[in-house]
Amino acid sequence: MFNKNPVVDRFRVWSEKNIRPLPLGLAREAPPPNSIWKTLATETNLFKMIAPEALGGEALGMAEMSSALYGLALGGMDVAIASSFAAHSAIGADLLLKFGTPAQIAKYLPSIFDGSRIAAICNSEENTGTDIRKIKSHVRTSESGKTLLTTTKGCVTNASIADLLFVSAWNPKGENDKSIDVFLVEGSEIDRQPINHLLGGFRTGWTGKIHGVDIPLVREERIIGEKVGGFRIFRRCFNLERLYMAVMVSGILEGLENDARKALATREANGSGIAAHQYIQEKIVQSFATRTKMNAIIETIVNAGDARLGEFERELGVLKLLIMEDAFDTANAHFEMMGYRSYLEDELPQKIIRDMLALRFFGGTKELQKMTIFQAIVHGDNDRKLKAA
Repeated sequence: MFNKNPVVDRFRVWSEKNIRPLPLGLAREAPPPNSIWKTLATETNLFKMIAPEALGGEALGMAEMSSALYGLALGGMDVAIASSFAAHSAIGADLLLKFGTPAQIAKYLPSIFDGSRIAAICNSEENTGTDIRKIKSHVRTSESGKTLLTTTKGCVTNASIADLLFVSAWNPKGENDKSIDVFLVEGSEIDRQPINHLLGGFRTGWTGKIHGVDIPLVREERIIGEKVGGFRIFRRCFNLERLYMAVMVSGILEGLENDARKALATREANGSGIAAHQYIQEKIVQSFATRTKMNAIIETIVNAGDARLGEFERELGVLKLLIMEDAFDTANAHFEMMGYRSYLEDELPQKIIRDMLALRFFGGTKELQKMTIFQAIVHGDNDRKLKAA
């Protein structure tokens, strides 16, 4: 679905111009200037791609968004930066449109469109990872009747610069009852700190942490999706993240293949004949095979449409496993094939390997993916048996 795709090509060209020329590796300890958000919003349609036309959007779907993110990753070869754009436009805007009230959409969507307000999805906490049941963030009602939010979240994409944060927290419903809900918090209301410089990978993104104690919120204005609940919103976040992360990693792998082919052609022109070596052949085939497997699953999910995304829990889990295992091994194969000296050198494959290592933890561990796949298989079989009965 990404081959000879005009959307892919358009965003690849933009990313080659605006992201690929940036310094590589450990020499670049910080993300690009924040002005790149305005540049992307002005020169492309990424931020308004999925919104209805009635709200000023373009009413496009997962296929177009996937193609755009693939092109950004392919052209820029930086999954951290592409992930930041995805969290804002493909997930943040999606949650606001699907679960926000008309007043919330009217207030926040225009600034998401033009890049003046950056979105961040704040679920992960220290010692909880993506196990939403273990989070400690919570809201309480003061004696005067105010809703007060206390939260600490870590390793959140875009948190260091976010102006609109989707924060999951326990919400008491009664004396012995509580649920997870999602609240909208504005950047000026909470402490935001960058942590990208502390990470082994993803140093070029805007990853950060947030902290706030007893932040006063007007409940009716800030809670989203109260009727469906925070668990359903979190599940959609989880699914979208796994889908679009696989899309971007696949784009990175194609970019590595392209770079490898150019380098090998140069060596052959100098008489080395390196492409004839079985070792080199195996590495190139490994890369192509991994990308082909990922793209086949992506295409199946995207073609089914947005409304059926939740039916593909197993396939989304497999995609994340492919990222953590096969895609990482493929990036490492490119490093070995090209003969770089060290994992710490400021070369593109080394940076990609470090980013891939970070992806082994971001968005759920391998064990969590296997548990999700297993539960989807078992519950899916039970559902089919009930329908047959």
